[in-house]
Amino acid sequence: MGRHASADRRRRVAAWPIVVLVIVLVTAGLAAGYFFVLRSSEKSAACSGRTVLPVVASPGAARSVEKAAVAFNATTPVARSTCVTVTVETLPGSVAGPALATGWRNQQTSPPGLWVVDSLPDLSALDASNSALTAGHGNTALATSPVVLAVRSAPGGPAVTWKTVATGTSAAVVLAIPPPNDNRASAYALQSLIAAAQSTTTVNAAAVTASTSLFNRLAAAVPAPPRSTAAALTELAAGPASYTAVPVVESDLASFNASHHPGLTAVYPSGPTAGDYVVPVPLTAAWVNAAMSDAAAAFDAFLGGAAGTASFTADYLRTESVPRQAAGVDLSTPVTDLPGATVPAKKLTNAAWAASLTTEGAPGTKVAAPTPDPTTDAASPSTGANSKRSTPPVDPALKPESSTPTVVPPSP
Repeated sequence: MGRHASADRRRRVAAWPIVVLVIVLVTAGLAAGYFFVLRSSEKSAACSGRTVLPVVASPGAARSVEKAAVAFNATTPVARSTCVTVTVETLPGSVAGPALATGWRNQQTSPPGLWVVDSLPDLSALDASNSALTAGHGNTALATSPVVLAVRSAPGGPAVTWKTVATGTSAAVVLAIPPPNDNRASAYALQSLIAAAQSTTTVNAAAVTASTSLFNRLAAAVPAPPRSTAAALTELAAGPASYTAVPVVESDLASFNASHHPGLTAVYPSGPTAGDYVVPVPLTAAWVNAAMSDAAAAFDAFLGGAAGTASFTADYLRTESVPRQAAGVDLSTPVTDLPGATVPAKKLTNAAWAASLTTEGAPGTKVAAPTPDPTTDAASPSTGANSKRSTPPVDPALKPESSTPTVVPPSP
């Protein structure tokens, strides 16, 4: 009896340290939460006003930048004693660049203090027309993502190269190319094919003009391609189509596969390859006040830091971090970067491709090849070779690349 009582007493005594430890931990947690909320409240209370930093992001960067903006806003940032909120609009560089060059007139959204591009040639075009607006930006990418070919199953036989696809000697690859003016992956694929066909790494107007036979051959293979990359991927994944491959940005394919089991497989053609190249550009303009400028610098630094890198990596973009695992793609595959085509060359490519489809779609109809613009075709900057890009997940439904803005609501 005495032994039982002694044992019970020891058990009761032994339980007290655990109870005390739990109380201490709970109290510490509540205290930490209280001080965090207090600091945030004090920070907000100290603000003399509010500053909204509008950010315009190209489609290849938009999803990651939107996520980073939410994380940045959660830190209750302050600039010039004002509380900062970042909002994000999605706008293709071909639209945003000219709008910025002309002072953002007749636009439905607020002019940005920061522009995040996915193509260096779009930035170079604005540099050329209004260098003061973009003065001081870097050319080093925060993240990249190459164009690949999505297929139902990897083709057998010799390795696929852009050269063999361009010459038609990769018999297993029948390429559907949605309109390049609305689908950046199509534009990247055509640039990679032109570079291979012309044995060049400078895709300019002359190279495009010399590639008429390439366009005609590709158009003849699939004269009625789907209107969008998303539609082409969905059709190909659903079953056999009139084509066997679709150009798609690697990160977009990873995202597509995440929501479409079993998805498609990426083929990485060897040779110089175009793709997304994400660069943030703080802007200097009449509409950018001192507080916006400071906020832009702070968010620019945030994008280049660990939190921003995590946002890009989470979206299957290639960064310096360990690539994220994704079905159907291998983000560690080495890729040789192809400098993006000049803006005039991109416009010429769009016109040449449309002309080829018209010629193939209406027998007997001859469409004159577009004439290059000799006054505006400038060399585009190089992005370097053998870049190892870490890829992001795209919107599972592959968000269409239109000028319709996507806004991140301000944090509460």
